[in-house]
Amino acid sequence: MRGVRCEIWKNCNGSNKGAATQMAILYGLLGETDRAFACLEEAYRYRQPLLLLANVQPRMDCLRSEPRLREMLAKLNLPLRDA
Repeated sequence: MRGVRCEIWKNCNGSNKGAATQMAILYGLLGETDRAFACLEEAYRYRQPLLLLANVQPRMDCLRSEPRLREMLAKLNLPLRDA
């Protein structure tokens, strides 16, 4: 499992900038919230369109209780959806 996590992290921080939102979801599902939010910050920095669905994406439910998701949604001017 550690190898898989390293590969996900490499994809988020490497040349695959277009996958940062998907990587955030994967990390969230794995319980790696700090890395999930690092990927969400990358997605925000590179203005990934998929990030605009963060408030309605069911796979983001694992991160919905995190204040950092509320902060990210506020930066995007999106409302928080209840989990």
